[in-house]
Amino acid sequence: VHMQAFGPILAPAYPDCFTAKVHLTNILNKISRRDVEGAKATMQTLLQSCGCETSEEKALLAFLQGLCCEAVGDQMHMFALYTQAGYHHHRFYLPHLKCARFAHESGQLDVALAEYSKALPLIRELPEGPARTKLLGSALTNTASCLTYMHRYQDAEALLKEARQHGPVARIETVEAVLLAAMDREEEMEDCLGALA
Repeated sequence: VHMQAFGPILAPAYPDCFTAKVHLTNILNKISRRDVEGAKATMQTLLQSCGCETSEEKALLAFLQGLCCEAVGDQMHMFALYTQAGYHHHRFYLPHLKCARFAHESGQLDVALAEYSKALPLIRELPEGPARTKLLGSALTNTASCLTYMHRYQDAEALLKEARQHGPVARIETVEAVLLAAMDREEEMEDCLGALA
């Protein structure tokens, strides 16, 4: 289950160390049960017994620490740790999406756009399937929302058009209505609001 959720950042770390895999499973189980202190203690055990030498291992450790911060609602530290994971060039979209969402909601639009731009190519690399389709549509829609608030309307419109090609997307009508209102296209906006209603 953990590999399905976090495979791109889990698999490259500690590839031949069974002990590390056991510790990592325990850490993720504890985080999923909101036992953050237990997860941190197990991380210390992991460091003592297996170290943290490679770039892949450093990215994973920062990601796990970010998950702990997220679990207790410490978004500032979560953002810092997910950003730190990015310094080690992992190939996992999730830390970038989480950073983008935090930056977007706090009005740091340039930072949000940079993180969306890192996440989108990684999502596109995922195997074809319903999960990828849903994720890509959502990420494109959120990026379009960010671009709208940056007054980059044509870029936002292009991303919404692409998002619609991936089937139904939650919130797309809302984002599109805001974009159309910003572009003074009132009639289209009313149609969009009607569809939303």
